[in-house]
Amino acid sequence: PLMYRVIVPCDKTAGIDGILGALGGAISLAASSTYQLHPAIVMNNSLSYGTPASDFSYTSSATGVASVTDGGLVSGVSAGDAEITVTYTVGTTTYTDYVNVEVTSS
Repeated sequence: PLMYRVIVPCDKTAGIDGILGALGGAISLAASSTYQLHPAIVMNNSLSYGTPASDFSYTSSATGVASVTDGGLVSGVSAGDAEITVTYTVGTTTYTDYVNVEVTSS
């Protein structure tokens, strides 16, 4: 019979190297359209795993260009560029990544 052993560190931050806000770090969308972010946690062994988008926090540098909900849904508002800051906090440790957003005319 096969036997598997799973070792889970007691410290939730053990093994986390950072986060990935969006694959490629940039998205482009038309004004009045939306894009769902799917951030991932990157482990120090280079593997990544998805976690619910609602576990992260989001802010937009230019809400008149692109807004973002608590669940990571980006909405194009008007043509221009914005930066979405994506954060994930475990205890007192916060991991941050940035997503460049280009919004084109609809």
